[in-house]
Amino acid sequence: LLAVPVIAALATVNARGTRLGGGLQFVITVVKVGSLLFIIVLPFVVYAVVAAPSHPPKLEHLSPVWPSAGSGINWAGFGAALIGVLWAYHGWMNVAPVAEEVKNPNRNIPLALVAGVVLLIGLYCGAQLAYYLVVPHADVIRKDANGELTSTPLVTEFCGDLLGSAGIVIASLILMTSVFGSLNGNLLVG
Repeated sequence: LLAVPVIAALATVNARGTRLGGGLQFVITVVKVGSLLFIIVLPFVVYAVVAAPSHPPKLEHLSPVWPSAGSGINWAGFGAALIGVLWAYHGWMNVAPVAEEVKNPNRNIPLALVAGVVLLIGLYCGAQLAYYLVVPHADVIRKDANGELTSTPLVTEFCGDLLGSAGIVIASLILMTSVFGSLNGNLLVG
């Protein structure tokens, strides 16, 4: 009931012109980048406000996790993990359909691709580090009683651990903004 009006509203905005749709996409992108920066600095701010310097955080769960010798790699799990990675870097191919509308495409398209990927790598690696500062690896890969992965997004658990119920609301807003931005970006290109 909510998805159809949102898609219709965004389609209307983008049908009115690329300047309006692009302006909306710029605002959404600023909010998404701000959300990732919020995630990156949140553990440090909470620690600075809540924890005493004489009690440093316990970061033993921050060490890398590698398969034990002889255990092999679960390639199906590895492939499933890459789905999230591919989604994070999904928008790069949307540059090609709008290439004819880009000023100085020989310079700006490669610059946009390289700068965008470098920025995404920095933001997403920073967010992953922040997640692991707060949520131990065992909790990240936690399974429910049936052996299935839990459906709670990591950002929800992360924000909930640091900010309580307000953090869960903030995490939901971050996720909804990200989905909204992806929807608008794909409609804008189309």
